[in-house]
Amino acid sequence: MRTAGILMPITSLPSPYGVGTLGQCARDFIQFLHRAGQTYWQILPICPTGYGDSPYQSFSSYAGNPYMIDFDDLKKEGLLQEEEYASISWGDNPARVDYSLLYSHKFSILRIACSRISGVLSERFQTFCKEQNVWLNDYALYMSIKDYYGGQSWQEWPETLQKREKDSLEAIRQELTDEILFWKKVQFLFFYQWDKLKAYAEENNIKIMKEYLSRNKIDCIIIHNGGYVGDDLCNQMLQAAYECKEHTICRIYVLHSDFEKNFFAKLRFKSYDKKICREATDLVTVSNYTKNRILSNSYINKEIKVIYNGLPESNSLTENQKENKICLNAGHRNILMLGNFQQNKGQLKFIEAANIIKLRNPNVYFTFIGNVYDQEYFMKCCEQLKKYNLQNSSTILHGINNASEYMNLFDAVAVPSMYDESFGLISVEAMSKGVPVVAFACGGIPEVLVDGRDGYIVSVGDYKGMADRLLEIISDEEKRKKMGQNGRDDYIQKFSVNAMKENYYEIIEKYKKIL
Repeated sequence: MRTAGILMPITSLPSPYGVGTLGQCARDFIQFLHRAGQTYWQILPICPTGYGDSPYQSFSSYAGNPYMIDFDDLKKEGLLQEEEYASISWGDNPARVDYSLLYSHKFSILRIACSRISGVLSERFQTFCKEQNVWLNDYALYMSIKDYYGGQSWQEWPETLQKREKDSLEAIRQELTDEILFWKKVQFLFFYQWDKLKAYAEENNIKIMKEYLSRNKIDCIIIHNGGYVGDDLCNQMLQAAYECKEHTICRIYVLHSDFEKNFFAKLRFKSYDKKICREATDLVTVSNYTKNRILSNSYINKEIKVIYNGLPESNSLTENQKENKICLNAGHRNILMLGNFQQNKGQLKFIEAANIIKLRNPNVYFTFIGNVYDQEYFMKCCEQLKKYNLQNSSTILHGINNASEYMNLFDAVAVPSMYDESFGLISVEAMSKGVPVVAFACGGIPEVLVDGRDGYIVSVGDYKGMADRLLEIISDEEKRKKMGQNGRDDYIQKFSVNAMKENYYEIIEKYKKIL
């Protein structure tokens, strides 16, 4: 029997208090779902919003968003009086959340409510602290320190606190005792209301997706977790997997991150990810490079299996289908550099190579496809193109969806990555299209490309070597086609979805008797 549901963030629900809450507006929505014959409510992350007011850059994967705590429900519990919050302005536009006003007003009201927790609620609070000890103490300490330093990023704190030195942490923990208690109480109020909302949903036969995963017998969970922006969504699923551990037979945790380059990721790994790794039945990384880095920078003593990312087949454009903005001039050789404009992608190094190529072969055209993540770096790239008089023989394109579809229109692809390449997806995309690649020997890329077979690998930063190899490919039609076909063959054998699937089946196979 088919069932259906609706995705609706709690914060998007209509409310007189600036943002959707766990109170009456959420209960009204559950009633709507019930009347509409729906089964599921996908709520999206309920963790605190971090930088940019985004739950995908949260301060915690465990904590609840204080903005969702409902004042009217706190009033019913005797923790607030209506006159203490009813007259506050939450903005002029009911269609938008004014996070600056929420930040300014919400917590002052919550401080009043927290100061009145007593009796039965106080007993429940003590129980909550014991049950959530695995994350609550660190979260409350972090938020207290952050407020103490005026909201500054942890990178701006004293170095002793950044590195979690025991004496410094203990000293500030003593100094901020009351603040730590406040942040614990805020979380208690959130989850007190959250538990009531879940019970109300259950009474109305509405399943909240996160809770569904936790309560139902899921045989196998595969979670991919990266160190990139947005990985908190992965962490939400990881939390669900953690909660399901008692009845889940197979829990595969796939790690993509290169922790050594990211201090925050290292700290997170040693705390949160370390616990998940301990509970996982199997650990996987996407390259031997990543595996070795993780093993050298963590306390994992569990076997790690390498399974390369599997790239699905995508459409390939014909010459007639190409968009006009893709400049592929007749009589020219065309080289593509695909990657967002940020230092680790190496556009500046490639421009140096392009200058050498252009001096030796004027009939070469360069196309850069990628969004601008670092404006200052992007401007440096533009200045460098102008310096070498390459602006008339190159194109920079932004906002192109499914850029890999264009790859087959090019003679070669350059991958001048400088660091932070755990796998090398661009190289695989080019191989799937039968296009040879010249790449720096960065991260996991040497595991993807076979030097001299699918293309060439040169030392990181060696733009002269990259120029030489690209010229060699575009000047030899037979070699270009042969390398392209080799790359295509290697993609099918090692980097296709089917190849990845078979490797995961190999892990799951050992659980078949239990399943």
